[in-house]
Amino acid sequence: MENNENQRRFTSWKEIAQYLGRDIRTCQRWEEKFGLPVYRVDPESPKSRVYAFKDELDEWLHQRKPPRTPIANAFLWLQTFKKRLLYLGLPALAGIIVILALFIPRLLGPSDPADFRIEGSKLVVLNAKGKELWHYETGLQNLVGETKYRESFQFRRLKESADRYLMPTLIMKDINADRRIEVLFSTQTEDEMGEGELICFNDRGAELWRFKAGREMKFGSTVYSPDYRICGFDTYDVDNDGQLEIFISSLQIPHWPTQLVSLSSQGRMLGEYWHSGYLNDFVFADLDKDGQTEIIFAGLNNEYRKACLIVFDAGNLNGSSPQTESEFRCPELGPGSEKYYILFPRTDFDMIANPVEAVERMNILQNGYLSLSTSVSKIIYILNSGLAVESVIFSHGFIQLHSEAVREGKIKSTLDEKYRENLKKGVVYFDGQKWVNWPTPTGFLGETKN
Repeated sequence: MENNENQRRFTSWKEIAQYLGRDIRTCQRWEEKFGLPVYRVDPESPKSRVYAFKDELDEWLHQRKPPRTPIANAFLWLQTFKKRLLYLGLPALAGIIVILALFIPRLLGPSDPADFRIEGSKLVVLNAKGKELWHYETGLQNLVGETKYRESFQFRRLKESADRYLMPTLIMKDINADRRIEVLFSTQTEDEMGEGELICFNDRGAELWRFKAGREMKFGSTVYSPDYRICGFDTYDVDNDGQLEIFISSLQIPHWPTQLVSLSSQGRMLGEYWHSGYLNDFVFADLDKDGQTEIIFAGLNNEYRKACLIVFDAGNLNGSSPQTESEFRCPELGPGSEKYYILFPRTDFDMIANPVEAVERMNILQNGYLSLSTSVSKIIYILNSGLAVESVIFSHGFIQLHSEAVREGKIKSTLDEKYRENLKKGVVYFDGQKWVNWPTPTGFLGETKN
């Protein structure tokens, strides 16, 4: 090698590799792929002796730094990280550890609950990619299958085979404004026994709270056991504070009453209403456009055996349904906090077809009107935003069933405008003391229960 440092020459792959701090094969690869300036005594022979100049190697390194391997990159990052930690000290180290704990799991993959499986008696919670995040063992060997939960997963859905809506029994949402997804899961069983709990889990599967539906209640002289099925629940931000309230409808098994409950996002009971009959559907709407949300329940009143519709201020759910006979009243309960309680008339057809009638299907139309369909006769009622009856519609199903009943001599009525008007006039409203034939609020002046 020559004495002039800038003209220093390396005369073998070994010397070149030693200067560059790499193995011989890496340097040969750099020559082939990245143009490392290496010369051969015989340019025509790949096996010829090689030589290279220090200043040219330095210039090549300056202009084109060779790519580091992943292992080399990791080693360099660790060395830099170590130096920075020593410089910043222990407080900074603690902060960095916290940041890494928060963000590394999200970098590795989605961690929010997004889907589920039911495996026997177990709820398995999945992320958006279908990977298991955690699971919960219910201990219920009679837990319903996955299909049942999917029928209304996340939101109220139409079950076309039954021509009615199903309320959710499993919801994954951020209910408490913590930017994490909570899981609301109600236990549902094949034989309706051993169920009736709503459990709230955080995104990692830790139980935050649980609610047990129903309790032992006495209506008239009958004591009803605390066996309740959660028919469905839904969430709504009633007071616009960013946190969702939970509304639950639960039915005593195998009879009645229905318990309606509102809970805070922390599981605290905000309101409770008891109804003599089942309520199988509910929706949220601002009917009177006053900026306050109403919650509207539909179903059946057992005493009157009629379809019913009940409207509450969503933040005021208390008391019990208006009943006349003692058999259907609970002595420990006061009057209900309904804004409106409406009963729909029976038809001559449904009275021979079934002992009771109910509102089976309910929708809020684009103009703010309500569309209601009864379960037996399939009569459709359209109510305006003031809850007055705008029209009564005979469904094709009702026309066919009515015609068959007439042909068989079971009834003698004719489906004409008079029939329609009689149904319209048969809609009655509870004014707080009696039933009237015009749209009338109950006049309840109670305060919201806290």
